[in-house]
Formats: sequence, structure tokens, C-alpha cells
Amino acid sequence: MIRNIVTIIVILVATGAVWVFRENTTSNAPAEESSNAQEREEGNQAQKIAGDNERPRETPEVEKQTQAEEPSNSISGIVVESSENIAINPTETATPSASSDDLPATPAQPEPPAAPAEEQKQPTVAPEPKPAVVNSATTFTCENDRDVESRAYVLVLGINNNNDPTGAQTWIDGATAGDIKNSGNLVFAYDKSRSLVDLSADFINRFNSFVDGKKPEEVVVIGWSAGGVIAASQAHRLQVPGSLEIHTVASPLKGYSLGGFLEFLLEEQTGFGREIGLGFGPFLAPPANARVYHHKTVTDSDLSGRCGDFASFCNPRIIQANNLAGAKEFYYPQYDHEPIMHAVAEMVVACRK
Repeated sequence: MIRNIVTIIVILVATGAVWVFRENTTSNAPAEESSNAQEREEGNQAQKIAGDNERPRETPEVEKQTQAEEPSNSISGIVVESSENIAINPTETATPSASSDDLPATPAQPEPPAAPAEEQKQPTVAPEPKPAVVNSATTFTCENDRDVESRAYVLVLGINNNNDPTGAQTWIDGATAGDIKNSGNLVFAYDKSRSLVDLSADFINRFNSFVDGKKPEEVVVIGWSAGGVIAASQAHRLQVPGSLEIHTVASPLKGYSLGGFLEFLLEEQTGFGREIGLGFGPFLAPPANARVYHHKTVTDSDLSGRCGDFASFCNPRIIQANNLAGAKEFYYPQYDHEPIMHAVAEMVVACRK
């Protein structure tokens, strides 16, 4: 029995010890956890302090740049400091900068519409006066005064027939033989290597001497080819006491206008011939007592042929298109350059017979 009592006592003591151990373990757990957490926090702070000591300190310039690179929010009336000071309009909002690749393409602006013709700026140079010309295919008719007591003829040669003034004199004398009122004939030949200014001065001197000597009431001037250029350009200087009639025949009144890159075609030309190639502007108007007629070819192998392989630049109508003010013009599709010379001259003389 005593043995049983001892066994019971041992069991009770062991059970109490276990209960006491469990109570102690349960009550001490929060404290241990708090202590462990505090230890971990202190360890983290120590590591942070050690890391801060090991990291290099940024210079003021780097700190300033870092601050400048930080994105900014809406700004009103503030100057933002960066590499340059950029003033922001109070009504604008600052936005992050974008690269050129991120920006949308600027659409092309349409050109403003052309101003109406009446609103366009007028040129400062006055336009050349347009001659009053009868551009007609009608047949030439005589308008001369048949009641004059005397007349004289002046024939101005072209470059092609300028080498035979004697033959030209013989021809005009024969053509005017039936005009009983004819008081004389003058043939003007010249050196084509001279300039138009020099040739014109010579022409005016000989013309005045001829008219002063013959004293005709009517003077008829016929200019063949380039001779018509001389007659037309000097018409304003031809003074006669009575009436004056000027006829140009297949004359390059405007010339070829071979300036610029086409001027090489004139390399072998000098004087008057070169001036015809370069072209002429408008001539001065003839005197009030003058009647002017331009007789023109439609196709002209001589005028266009002078351009050689560049004949397309040599339109006979354009080459002859420089009429005097108040002149009348007539086209002759049936004649080429040489045949029209005598045909027109004979027709003009026939008006006086």
C-alpha cells in the first residue's frame, strides 16, 4: 500500500511540473518575440547606417542636375532652371520634352491663292506700245497720190544682194522707166560688217542729199530683206516736203533673238548681221506724212535657213513681227524670200504708172 501511495505522489509531482513548465513557456513567448523583433530592427538600422557611410556623397552639381531632371507638374508663371532658363507663359502648362521622332509631322501649309489680275502688282516699266496693224491676208492696194508732179524711188538692198549695187541700179531703172513722173532712183548699198548705227548715219546723209537734189513731191522707199530694217529703224528721221511711202519686203524687223545659249550661232557674225541675230526692240513711229507697208513671207527658206539645225527657233512670222506704229502688213504664202523682192517692188511701181 505504501508503494502505491509513493507511485501516486510521483505522478502528481510530475504532472505539476509539466503544468508549471507549460505556463512558463506560454507567458514568455511574446516577450521573446518582442525581443527578437527589436533585435532585427536594430540590425537593419545598423546595416542602413553602414550602407550610407559606404555610398559616395553626391556633389552639389550632381544633386542640382538630378533635381532638374525630375519631371515637373503644371507650372504657372514660374521660371524653370535647367541648362537654360525657360520662361513659361502664365497661361501655358509645362510639358515633358519629346524627341523629334515622337513629334507628329507638321502638315504642309497650302499656298495662298493667287491675287486676282486686277490686284496684282503692276510692273514699274511701262509696256511697249502695240502698233496699230492691219493683220490681214487681203491683197495690197495702191493708196498713193497719182496727182503729184514728181516722185523719186529709194531702194535699200539686203545683205544677200548688197554685193551687186550696180545690178540693182540697172533693175530699178528699168522697172521705173514707165513712170513719167519719176525724177530719179537711189540704191543704197553698205558694208554689213558695220553697225546699224553707222549704216543708219550713212543712209540718212545719202537720203537727204538725194531728196534735196531731186526735190520730189513723193518719195517711195523700198527695203529688201535687211534693207527694210534700215528703212524702218530710220523712218522717223526721213523728212520730205511732200508724201513718204515705205515698203519693207521679207524684212527681219524683229530679228532672231538668239541671245543666251543660242548666241553661239552668231560666232561668225559681225556688225549688222550679228545685230539682226540678237534682235531689235520696237522702232520709233514714222512721221505723220508717211504710209508704211510690211510685205511678209509665210515660209521663208532664207530667214529660217540661217539657223541651220536650229531652224525650229527661226519662225519667219516672228522674225518679221516688229511693225511700225500705224503700218499695214500683208502676207504672201506664194512667195519665198528671193522671189518676193522683185514681185512686191514691181507691184509698188505699177501703182504709179
